[in-house]
Amino acid sequence: MGNLYCYCIFKQTDLEEEALINNSVLIAYQDIVLLCEDMETEVKATKEGMLKHDNIIRNVFQQSEVIPISYGTVINSKEEAEKFLVNNYARFKKIFARIQNKIEVALKLVWNKDSFSKEVDDKEISKLKEQLSKQHFVTEQDKIELGRLVEQRVNKLRGKYEKEIAGRLRELAEDFRISENLTPRMALNASFLIDRSAEAAFDEAVNEFYHKYNDKFDFRYIGPLPPYSFINEKIELE
Repeated sequence: MGNLYCYCIFKQTDLEEEALINNSVLIAYQDIVLLCEDMETEVKATKEGMLKHDNIIRNVFQQSEVIPISYGTVINSKEEAEKFLVNNYARFKKIFARIQNKIEVALKLVWNKDSFSKEVDDKEISKLKEQLSKQHFVTEQDKIELGRLVEQRVNKLRGKYEKEIAGRLRELAEDFRISENLTPRMALNASFLIDRSAEAAFDEAVNEFYHKYNDKFDFRYIGPLPPYSFINEKIELE
C-alpha cells in the first residue's frame, strides 16, 4: 500500500459503490470513517484532480453527513490514519452534531452589463464622465477619482442588496457567510447553512428575489453542498 490520499470523514454507514473509487481505503473508528484512496504517485494540483476530489465528497454527502478534507491531503499509513481518528474523535463528534441534517447553499448575484451601468452611474459619476469626455486629455488623477466614485457607489449598492436579500434569507438559515471575494460586477456572494427541512422554503424565497431582479442580475444558486464554509476547524493530519 502506498500513501493514502484523504477525501473526507463521514458517519458509519453502508455507502453505495458509486460513492467510492477503485482504490478506496475505509479507515473506521467507532462510528466515523475516513475515506482515502491508495495512491502510488505524487499528488499534483490539477483541475481534474480538484474536480474528482469535490465529486467524491459530494457523492458521499448524498448518503451521509461529511467533514470535507482539503484537496491534496496525504497520510503515510493506515496506522497514522487510525491514530488521527482516535486523537480527534471528540472534535469530529462535535462537528457532526452541528452539521446534522444541514446543507450549504451558495448564492451569487452578478449585474449584467447594462444594468450595472444604469445603476452605478448616478448624477455625480455621470457628470464626471461627461466632463472627462470633453477633455482633450484625461489625467491619471482623473481616472483615479472616477474609479473612487464608482467603487464608492458599487459598495453602497452592495450594502443595499445584502441588507435586503441576504437579510431575508438568513432568517431561514442556521448560519451564513458573506464573502468579500467579489468580481467588479458581483453584487452579492453569500453562503447559507440551512436545515434540510427548510430547503423548500429557502428555494421559494430565492425564487421571489429571482422574479424581482432577474432583469438586473444573473443569479447563480448552487446546492445542496457539503457544509464547506461552516466547518471552521482546520482539519490537519497529525
